[in-house]
Amino acid sequence: MARPIKARLFELELKAARLRTLRRKQINGERFVIGALMIEAARRDPVVRDLLLAEVEREPMRDMDRERIAPLIDELRELTGA
Repeated sequence: MARPIKARLFELELKAARLRTLRRKQINGERFVIGALMIEAARRDPVVRDLLLAEVEREPMRDMDRERIAPLIDELRELTGA
């Protein structure tokens, strides 16, 4: 006997929610890896460092995020000599 339409719909909604969660995890993982690569590149390469510092200055962000990255920004500015 076929399952009721509401039950099938519910299962599809659960599956969609799981897929959204997996996609969000994938995106966050990508951001983490790319961020780590950019930080290391900024430590080595003055051009990348200047670009990253300019982006940090330009982009609006929450105070707590600015506080979180403050030690890194200070380190990059020291490397720049600023």
